[in-house]
Amino acid sequence: MEIDFKTAMVIAAHPDDSEFNCAGTVAQWVDQGVDVTYVVLSRGDKGSGDRLMTPELLAAMRESEQRAAACYLGVKQVAFLDFRDGEIWDSPTARERVVRAIRTYRPEAVLTHDPATYYHGDLFLNHPDHKATGDIALAAIYPLARDHMHFPEHLAEGLE
Repeated sequence: MEIDFKTAMVIAAHPDDSEFNCAGTVAQWVDQGVDVTYVVLSRGDKGSGDRLMTPELLAAMRESEQRAAACYLGVKQVAFLDFRDGEIWDSPTARERVVRAIRTYRPEAVLTHDPATYYHGDLFLNHPDHKATGDIALAAIYPLARDHMHFPEHLAEGLE
């Protein structure tokens, strides 16, 4: 498949969401010269059944794993927005952070979660963080990142 863009972004709720959802596409894009950035809203500090695990240790492990997976695929930038796992809500703060990432990295294509998906067939219920991340990403892409009156402090920082 021929592509006509040079920059792309994956906006995901947790470390590993990008690999589960679109690693093959990311690998193809990187092979075709696309500069891909990962924006991960949380560090995945809650996703463990290990009773001895702490959120701090888990977050550090998952961040390290995410960076290694991104490096393996050829993704050069991974930005973590530091929300807590299970606590991602569509809020002005979340929108501002994602808009800042979009204005910083200026992607021409974006992959993210589908906020309208509540169930994945009859397999499982969609994680609320995934739905919220999809909503946040779509609002950030349009209209927020486009309109200079949203988060005007970005303009003062040179983010157009």
